[in-house]
Amino acid sequence: MAKRFLRSIVSDFQTLTASVDITPIDLPVNPLSHLILTLALTKNVAAQATALGQVIIPIMQQITDLSIRHRGENIIQGSLQDLAVMNALLHGTPPAVGEFAQADNEIQFLSFILSLSRRPYWHEEAFPATQRGNLRFHMTAGAISALYDAALWALEAVELIEDEPTRFIKYTTQTRTIAATGRQKIPLPIGNDILGLLLFDPNDEVD
Repeated sequence: MAKRFLRSIVSDFQTLTASVDITPIDLPVNPLSHLILTLALTKNVAAQATALGQVIIPIMQQITDLSIRHRGENIIQGSLQDLAVMNALLHGTPPAVGEFAQADNEIQFLSFILSLSRRPYWHEEAFPATQRGNLRFHMTAGAISALYDAALWALEAVELIEDEPTRFIKYTTQTRTIAATGRQKIPLPIGNDILGLLLFDPNDEVD
């Protein structure tokens, strides 16, 4: 018989206040496969842009920093834009997008997977069971886009309630000021095997 999983609501929809840290949220104690973060923003009547990229990017940029911390140590950390791209590449699941209506007060939403495994629901790879209060979700909101005039957020968790995973994925973010010219050298994290690297720079760089 197949093993069971539990999808639960960690935090139901609540207001996302611009330029403020949320109150940290305790995550479930069972082995954790992945989280699903949903952002729902209310459309501004003056904003008529409905192309997919124009919907996704302003919503992602609403979250300037997001982390999952175990006893204060970062397991996942980065901007939502970086984490969304990394997860889409990692397991082939882009953010789910809903509602393209232009009318005032229509709600557009994005749902993001934040995976602790190379494959969601994988019995061998997930964050292991822990005690209540040890694993917490943190998030910082930036200024809201002029395309929207209100924002909500919600968080779900997928727990592998019959598993004892032996490994999990950890995300590390490093930020460096890029020199104007010449080859760039950036030290990589040590102590863990490296699965992959995601690079971003607002200017053009040549390998």
